[in-house]
Amino acid sequence: MEGAFQARFNELAALSTDHLALVAEDTSTGLLDTVGAVLMELKFIRSCGRVGSVEDVVVNAVVRGCKLEGAC
Repeated sequence: MEGAFQARFNELAALSTDHLALVAEDTSTGLLDTVGAVLMELKFIRSCGRVGSVEDVVVNAVVRGCKLEGAC
């Protein structure tokens, strides 16, 4: 499974700014608080603009609801 994960990560990383993986880390513990993805899409609508979709967001239960600016 780890090999498949690494292969898919490398695939998405090669797509540059169209697929962004976002991570929030608690630097005091080195643990991840939140991970998610933003997928950018070119559109014909909205003046041929770009639209981002937020997907696969996971928040550690310990920090859920704490907000980014402070501790629980």
